[in-house]
Amino acid sequence: MKYIYLTLIGLIGACSSSSFQQEEKQIDLLISQYDSLIQITKDIDVSTASPNLKRYREALAYSQTKLSIEKKPSLRTMTYLNDMKLMKGQFKNSPNKKKKLVTTLVRNQEQLNNLQNDSENSVFDKEALNAIISREKQAAEAIAIEVSEFKIAYQSYESRFDSLYQLHKTFNYE
Repeated sequence: MKYIYLTLIGLIGACSSSSFQQEEKQIDLLISQYDSLIQITKDIDVSTASPNLKRYREALAYSQTKLSIEKKPSLRTMTYLNDMKLMKGQFKNSPNKKKKLVTTLVRNQEQLNNLQNDSENSVFDKEALNAIISREKQAAEAIAIEVSEFKIAYQSYESRFDSLYQLHKTFNYE
């Protein structure tokens, strides 16, 4: 009887600990994805933002000396100046955007660590845990897209600004 009781307890313990193994693997995978996203985000070099803002101010000051007070600027000139102003906003916001992304990634990863602990302690039933994991996967996908878009956009802004800046002294301000 004693052996049957111990065997039953062992089976129950084995079943209960293995019942969430698949979910715990999914949580581990999400935590690893966040590790990668954090590293990718930290590796985005926004150190050029401040120097580019300085160059923007120089180009703007130069363009103001070339514009006529009596005459309205041409559409071409206004388009050029508007393009330059768009670059200013991107460079001004990029360091904060990067910082917010890293903060969000770290916070989401901490929540997954808490979820993993809850899973190990059987706080949720299997259905509730799977629903939470599904939402966490969607959140991870969304922020992965946001990180990717930020990285591509910053590089694009930097390239676009370099082109615009090259023109600022040779541009025909009308």
